Amino acid sequence: SYKVNYKIKIAYLIVSRSYPGIVKQIEYDYQLTKKIKNLVWKNFTFLDQIEQNSHSKKLPFLFRGVFGRRLFVWIWLLKNSKDFDFVIMRHMEFDIFSVIFSWFVPNRIHIHHSNEIEELKLRRNNWKGKIASKVEKITGGIAIRNSSAILTVSKDLMHYQRNARKLSKDFPIFHFPNGIIVKNTPLLKDVINNESVIEIGFIAAQFHPWHGLDLLIDNCKSYIRKDIKKTLVFHLIGELDSNYLDQIKIINQSNTKIKFKVYGTLKQKEYWKIFCNCNIGIGSLAMYRNGLTDGCTLKVREMLAMGLPIFSGHKDTALPDDFPYYFSEGGDIEDIIDFSRKVAKVTRKEVRDASFKYIEKSIWFNALAKDLQKLYKKNKK
Repeated sequence: SYKVNYKIKIAYLIVSRSYPGIVKQIEYDYQLTKKIKNLVWKNFTFLDQIEQNSHSKKLPFLFRGVFGRRLFVWIWLLKNSKDFDFVIMRHMEFDIFSVIFSWFVPNRIHIHHSNEIEELKLRRNNWKGKIASKVEKITGGIAIRNSSAILTVSKDLMHYQRNARKLSKDFPIFHFPNGIIVKNTPLLKDVINNESVIEIGFIAAQFHPWHGLDLLIDNCKSYIRKDIKKTLVFHLIGELDSNYLDQIKIINQSNTKIKFKVYGTLKQKEYWKIFCNCNIGIGSLAMYRNGLTDGCTLKVREMLAMGLPIFSGHKDTALPDDFPYYFSEGGDIEDIIDFSRKVAKVTRKEVRDASFKYIEKSIWFNALAKDLQKLYKKNKK
């Protein structure tokens, strides 16, 4: 039976290859979960590479590949999950081991950041993507239906997962948006407004179809011949395919008004310096390719916390529709110019302060704690 003063025991398991976004997420989570009072929360993180003073452990060599990581998760779960009421973990795509092991670990709660069945087709636009998607439909469905609940970072995903995974209407799905620790994010220096130049930051670990960089490039091509009074400088931070680079080279050589600067992958302190010169940042321009109309990306939270207004092609699940520093309707070069003009007089601190209550992760963690207590009570009835 449910004890009133009982503290629910949570294991938070991350097993992943190392990349800047996950390292940042682990750091946020480690700091925030220390402060949760009404849960016993333990973080277990395993990465293929770790930095000094990391909160993560290094994955054993044999478990560093895609399938090795998945097998490691199930070995860990079979060995440790009984010590906890719930194990929260990121959903693993096309995980063939779930068909065998998921029945034995029913106290899992999966976090979903995308509609995986569609996204796998986009990530590899060939037969491999189609096969991965079909496998995920089967293995993901089995894993989820044998779990206690799921968490999704956007509201769209709540409906998508319930329908795509054929979950019953009373299967628990909770909204758990991405968030960051705002005070730990360095505020940008206020931009010196240059009436004739607009600088725009666009960041991704790797530019995928849903980021919509191809749409931006096509739009810029159509504007090369037009007489625009402003000079636009796009700063692209992250890994780009060679076909993007070829098109960017053509744009840079054929006009003086639209320029692209390409940097590759940078650490936060490096791209912070670039963002200090930017008037606005870009979120994602083609989330609809994933079958979604809203999103909740970590990079948008980080840019808002830095004080950078965002131009995007989709609603943000945690921001109100009329939030003035997040433009959600996408559009063309004229719309980018128009939005940057509207936010030209705003200070970085004003953007950050207005965003705080929507992007601060501690607020969402407290809401999650309440959801988990309700779930625990329900399961004990």
